[in-house]
Amino acid sequence: MLETRPNSGMSAVGQAQLSNAAQSTPNLSKIRRNTPSQITPDRQKYSEAMNGSSTSPSGKKIVKKTNRAPLLIGLCSVAGLLIGATSSQAEMNQCLNDAQPSSQCLTQNPTTKRIEGMSMGLFAGAGAAVAATWRMKTSP
Repeated sequence: MLETRPNSGMSAVGQAQLSNAAQSTPNLSKIRRNTPSQITPDRQKYSEAMNGSSTSPSGKKIVKKTNRAPLLIGLCSVAGLLIGATSSQAEMNQCLNDAQPSSQCLTQNPTTKRIEGMSMGLFAGAGAAVAATWRMKTSP
């Protein structure tokens, strides 16, 4: 319970309200928490599925690690592909908008130029993803 001081400058009504509030506050030490024995089997299966672990017949925990390296490499390759296509298109537009375009600029096939840019972006993205994955696996 809270102690009230007569010299605190608080009125008697305020002290009574404070005292009543202190009495109505629940004792947090008596609140029951879920122990592992109280967790339902369905909840435990859900928890294991979300954590990627399960229990073997011998009772040992099995942790399933998902290999995200192929996903990272694929996503970086697609991003590189898109950036390569965009940059080659921008280069072609800049070349054609010059005051005097060069003969190389006029004779190039735009589709071939775009495919070259896409392939360079694809290899750059895949290379960056492989390097990042290798770096993650070798770092402590």
